[in-house]
Amino acid sequence: VNRMLVGIGLSWPACLDISSKQIVQGNPNSLYLEDPAVMLAYEGRGLRRMLLQEREKEAKTQNLLYTIAYLSESPKSGDLESHIKESGSALERLYLSEQYSFSRSDKGILALKKL
Repeated sequence: VNRMLVGIGLSWPACLDISSKQIVQGNPNSLYLEDPAVMLAYEGRGLRRMLLQEREKEAKTQNLLYTIAYLSESPKSGDLESHIKESGSALERLYLSEQYSFSRSDKGILALKKL
């Protein structure tokens, strides 16, 4: 905005083993998404959604199959989608609204979307 950076969403290619839902060594088939950052003054304007959707488009242009992200610590039990609906962060609820699926991992909740 007026030549000022107000948000950023970093990502890089990764190889996802879909059966184990783990990032492994190999040819990239996924785009790993870091949490987007938005200046406080620009919160609530849909910038995180826009950054997410633009990174998904980029993954498609690179012929990648998935977009993935690690979210917060995984709850010990219960349905992850219900947990996110009830007590998830705004970012977790954004992934839910964009049709991501979720699974537990040793690094936290893995958000996964097949492109």
